[in-house]
Amino acid sequence: MAKDLKVARETVQKVVHRDLKMRCFKRKKVRFLSELVKTKRLLRSKALLARHANSGLGSIIFTDEKIFTISEATNVQNDRVTSTTISEIPGKFRYISRKIKPLSVMIWAGVSAVGRTPLIFVPAGVKITAKTDKDLILEPVIKDLSQTMFSGQPFVFQQDGAPAHTAITTQDWLEGKIPDFIPKEEWPPYCPD
Repeated sequence: MAKDLKVARETVQKVVHRDLKMRCFKRKKVRFLSELVKTKRLLRSKALLARHANSGLGSIIFTDEKIFTISEATNVQNDRVTSTTISEIPGKFRYISRKIKPLSVMIWAGVSAVGRTPLIFVPAGVKITAKTDKDLILEPVIKDLSQTMFSGQPFVFQQDGAPAHTAITTQDWLEGKIPDFIPKEEWPPYCPD
């Protein structure tokens, strides 16, 4: 704005802040949603609300996995070093080394109104596929939830639209082993975690 008006940046700041009583805000990045996706999300969300209107959310177990990066966060804009010349700064303070692939850990968990599942730490280097999802999570944890967490009461299993979760083998396993789950056809598309 200052360049367009050919005035000092500070002048524009003073006018905007002091005179106009305005503040600057960062624009947020959001996922693009086509009209078709918006319509599908609305219809599926209304169907899910109607399906669970009487039972409430207490019987739903919400699940997800998350990758946690284990490395120091750096912000070169804010992490500054003070000196009269750059050559006076020792290299260990002047440079921030980082690995191309920092250490990370993937953790899976499920939560509901009545409790939570044990945390599942996915072994390093393992990619979640339909087979690993079944072997690491569904078989050892989910199939016994009605007895362990829900004391024999019915529950609804929910997971997001990740490829491992929407795979035919995963959906077939859930249909055969879990009394009630939200199938991929009912989950709203591009739903944020």
